[in-house]
Amino acid sequence: MECFIKQALKAVSVATDDPETKMQALKAASSHLAGIDVSKTPAEVATGILKSVIEITSVKDAFYDLKKESNEKVAQLIPKLKNIIDGSEDAFDTAVRISLCGNIIDHGILEDFDVAELIDREVSQNQDADKIKDLKTIVMNSRNMSFIADNAGEIGLDALMLEEFTKLNPDLKINLFVRSIPLINDATIDDAEFFGLQKKYDIIQYPDSVGFLMDGMPDHVAGVINGADIIISKGQANYETLSRIDDGRIIFMLRTKCEVVAMDIGIPEGRPVILIKDWVSA
Repeated sequence: MECFIKQALKAVSVATDDPETKMQALKAASSHLAGIDVSKTPAEVATGILKSVIEITSVKDAFYDLKKESNEKVAQLIPKLKNIIDGSEDAFDTAVRISLCGNIIDHGILEDFDVAELIDREVSQNQDADKIKDLKTIVMNSRNMSFIADNAGEIGLDALMLEEFTKLNPDLKINLFVRSIPLINDATIDDAEFFGLQKKYDIIQYPDSVGFLMDGMPDHVAGVINGADIIISKGQANYETLSRIDDGRIIFMLRTKCEVVAMDIGIPEGRPVILIKDWVSA
């Protein structure tokens, strides 16, 4: 409940400075929260709350400036990070760790974060080394990947990892999924194009939601997902929606940024994690 309230407050404060509009938006968010359907995932509840804020404020991309700033900061880091990846003993391992650090870029949950400092601290750690080796084997033996991106800025660090995927397996086709409309600092096609990813991968836009909701997904989007033999779901909200699905193709990559998700996975809050169940090719 606390996460929802913080998210609503952040969205309202970013969207408008007008006190009356703020109050109306918070009332709308509170009203939505009061009628919460306990069968829905936290991501689905957050979607309703954020849409109610957008409806009242009429601001469709309140986090635009923060997203732009995140992209620009990551773009400045990329030359240095490429050197780190190229100079490391295992470029694949290093790129995966950098991508996981990128999941800290989340203006909807966190008030303060420093992705560069986090990369410096975590990139050389041996945590989850076996999981990264498993991921490497899966990527090497895959033909068609659906990669579900999470946030602006973060997608630039994902791009470094995807580059290592294609170096390892030049025959791998990657479809990159982004949101059609941002609700918070979600990665959209504009963010993918900022990093030039439309030149390398097929960009698929899916409906505006917090998390990836398979129910009601347009046929062309569902068709691409169904044709994948590996699905990488990036971020906490995508985990919340997709972890309910019994699909061995899905691999989750995220940082646990709230207690509920950390408890569900069974690891401490604030940790990076790669979840590979019983992966099977489609």
